[in-house]
Amino acid sequence: MTEKHVRIRRGNKEDALRVRNELVGIAMDIFKSQGIEGVSMRAVAAKAGMSPMSPYRYFANRQALLKYLWFQSIHDLKEYLHESITEIQSARKRHRVLIRAFINYWIEHPERFWLAYEAQGDRGALSPFSIPESHTDSYQAALKLLRTTAVEVAHEIGVSDKEAILASDLCMVMMQGYLNAYLVNTRYPWVDKQKLKEIFIEQTALSVERFLIEADQASG
Repeated sequence: MTEKHVRIRRGNKEDALRVRNELVGIAMDIFKSQGIEGVSMRAVAAKAGMSPMSPYRYFANRQALLKYLWFQSIHDLKEYLHESITEIQSARKRHRVLIRAFINYWIEHPERFWLAYEAQGDRGALSPFSIPESHTDSYQAALKLLRTTAVEVAHEIGVSDKEAILASDLCMVMMQGYLNAYLVNTRYPWVDKQKLKEIFIEQTALSVERFLIEADQASG
């Protein structure tokens, strides 16, 4: 993309959104190859064929760009999770599919997994700025999907859903632990990652169900 080849109509929101999305794509490519240190407004402008100051028309500063990258990742995750469970009726099966989809998304996009930690290390990266409402709502939507599924699992196995949110949090802790081991501890001599993933998915789902049953018995 070069500035002289892109016709941007002054005040046109569609043009602004299109160019901003292109800049986000360029920033993500830089992040993949160079890490967060390589992501700068000047580097993005150079890759886009723009003047060094042009990206500031679409992002207030570098921190705003980093936050946009993170919210874009979460927005894509939400869509990925929803697509994975289309037309699956059984809550227990849906829960297992969600666990698989959640970990697969980050394994398929490891640079986005790292972005969460890298961006938080840049203290200004999470300061407020204008991004699409659909992106800011995506985190809550993904969280709601996981928690609602835990409630439905409780109903399907015939126990109270009183501790369903806590059960969902337990599931999240386990998934985050798995992803840290899988993506961070790269020097560990894993025997069979694929088999380990399948075992993990089933054992995590069973742990949630077992917790719900025990919580129901304790409250009864």
